[in-house]
Amino acid sequence: MIDLTDKRVLIVSDIHYGNKNIEGSKRFIDFLSTFHDYDYLILLGDIFDFLWDSVEKRYGENKKLLEKISSLNKSTIFIPGNHDYWGKNTIRAHGFIYKSGGVVIKQGSKRFFLHHGDGFNLADIGYTALQSFSHSKLVLNILNFLFPPSFFKYILPKISRTDVFRPHSEFEVNYLEKQSYTIAKKYGFNGVVLGHSHFPIIRKERNITYANSGDWLVHFSYLILENGKIYGKNLKHRPYC
Repeated sequence: MIDLTDKRVLIVSDIHYGNKNIEGSKRFIDFLSTFHDYDYLILLGDIFDFLWDSVEKRYGENKKLLEKISSLNKSTIFIPGNHDYWGKNTIRAHGFIYKSGGVVIKQGSKRFFLHHGDGFNLADIGYTALQSFSHSKLVLNILNFLFPPSFFKYILPKISRTDVFRPHSEFEVNYLEKQSYTIAKKYGFNGVVLGHSHFPIIRKERNITYANSGDWLVHFSYLILENGKIYGKNLKHRPYC
């Protein structure tokens, strides 16, 4: 648990920085250059559309965004998503705090659980099994031994599902919210904050807050956590709450 009482926290997710999201990537860089009214930055997964340590070391495809975030001089927590889980060494090398299993943030008497949100959906059972396999340190070492960085650079992005015109289903959006309330009640959290669904929203049920930071493919949205309260802004449309 990290105590961020009296801190203003910026939360963003699902930038999918890269060639599949040229507009969103540029807009996010511009946003970081102009918006500085926060103390802590939490990157809630899928910030990069594809991040693999050996590829980044060889080609530096995400160098511009990594250096931009580093130059902000803000304390930064990175919670990986299903597109950028394999960049732990890169993330740590840039001075970010890496939290693969999510993080609990405390503000005053309130506690919030933050996670990317992948694996929460029952429909993700196949993905969850593949994730457990592909996240194994042994498996990663074998893959990096067998294949050069060029293999991962040109093959893996082709299987990425990033697509502005193929949003997550209504079932998945609703299920993430439902699961968040269940988790909050079980562990005594005052709120749960996720990404993954690309659908920005803040809702409250029986004094438990569920918030989703949305995306930078369609909504260009973010969340602010301050004084134990969450509010957000959808840059394409209007503030949401």
